[in-house]
Amino acid sequence: MKAIGALPHVLDVRLNAPLCHVVVVWVDGCLSTDTSSALVERVGQQLTRALVVVLDLGHLRSVDEHAIATVRRLQVQAHAAGVELHLATERAEVRGALEAAGLHRSRPIGATAASVIALLPREQLEPTVPAGLPLDAVEVARWRRDVLVGPGRRPSPVS
Repeated sequence: MKAIGALPHVLDVRLNAPLCHVVVVWVDGCLSTDTSSALVERVGQQLTRALVVVLDLGHLRSVDEHAIATVRRLQVQAHAAGVELHLATERAEVRGALEAAGLHRSRPIGATAASVIALLPREQLEPTVPAGLPLDAVEVARWRRDVLVGPGRRPSPVS
C-alpha cells in the first residue's frame, strides 16, 4: 500500500469527550511504524472509560500497511473490551485504504465523528445507572454494556 501525502513520523493524537460515554480520538499526521504506539496507548486508555470510541482519521496524511494493522488491532482490542470502535474520515484516500483492508465490515466508516455520534441510539449515549450500584468506573461501564448489549454478550464480532 502506498503512503498518502507526506510528513513522516509526525502524529498528533487528541481526545474529546462530547458525551458522557463517548470519546473521540482525533488523529492528525502520519500513522506509521514509528508513530502507532502513541495511538494504541491513547485509544487503549479509553477502552475502560467509554462505551463508544470514535477514531477520527479525517486528518490522517499517510496510510501504509502498518497503519492498517494498527487500526485492525484497535478494533480487536475494543471488541474484547466490549467497546464500540467507530472509524471516521472524509478523505477518500484514507477511506479507500481502510475499506480495501476490510475495516468497514463491522461498522460503516462515518464521514466525521459528529456524523457517527448522531447515528448512535439515544440509549447508548446516556444509559443511566440505578441507585445502589458500586461507583467503580469499570463496574459501571460493564453494567451499562450489559444493559445495552445483554448480560455476558459482546457487540457484534470484528472480522
